[in-house]
Amino acid sequence: MKKINCVFDGACEPKNPGGYIGYGSAMFDENKKLIVQNSGYKKENPYNTNNVAEYMGLESIFRYIDKKNIVDSEINIYGDSQLVINQMKGDWNINDGVYKTLATQCRVMLTRLIINNNLHFNFIWIPREKNTYADKLSKKSLEAHGIKSNN
Repeated sequence: MKKINCVFDGACEPKNPGGYIGYGSAMFDENKKLIVQNSGYKKENPYNTNNVAEYMGLESIFRYIDKKNIVDSEINIYGDSQLVINQMKGDWNINDGVYKTLATQCRVMLTRLIINNNLHFNFIWIPREKNTYADKLSKKSLEAHGIKSNN
């Protein structure tokens, strides 16, 4: 079974909630070679939050796995959001909040990928300072739209 390592991050700037969203993700093979990286942006909206941004980063990983029909693999997903990591592991409930719809969609995608693609997922929390690659990707789209990060 091949191994794939992924990182994700999200930011809501210059205010949280209600700012602009930037998110990023990347996937690496077991030899640490980059498979794909992604940055995205969402316009300012009162429902934008850091949690929504983090989930958008994770969702971009799931969408790539689905699009490329990656099968028979162990997928390690690293992120600095305790909320996302623990909810995807099933350790925490998905409660009410503006992130709920996206979190539920990610949970459904996760289940479908496990069943249909014979994938095994590990969700690993890492401190923010060890998530610099995904953090830079999450800020990239914001900066391209002239949004300065507070962090």
